[in-house]
Amino acid sequence: MSYTPPVDAEETAFLTITPLGVGATFDSSVIDVDGFSQVQTEILASHDGTISIIFCADLACTDVIRSLSIPYTASGGYQFFSAPAFANYIKYSFENTSG
Repeated sequence: MSYTPPVDAEETAFLTITPLGVGATFDSSVIDVDGFSQVQTEILASHDGTISIIFCADLACTDVIRSLSIPYTASGGYQFFSAPAFANYIKYSFENTSG
């Protein structure tokens, strides 16, 4: 029999309530998800926009493994997305495309 150490179930990466003007973009810091098997993204915004998720092999986020671009419609309300953790580092952004 082998010992399996406990695995973290959750780590909150970022949360913002700062108003974002039309055409402006919010960028997260690079998030280290080493040891996690999946990531989830939850969004509720008052304006339409585009969510970008970049999976990187390095902390500087210059070696991009995969990227996702997801349109967000404010009238759709709260949305939840989940994906495998394709790499150890992730960066998020949200661009306000309304107006």
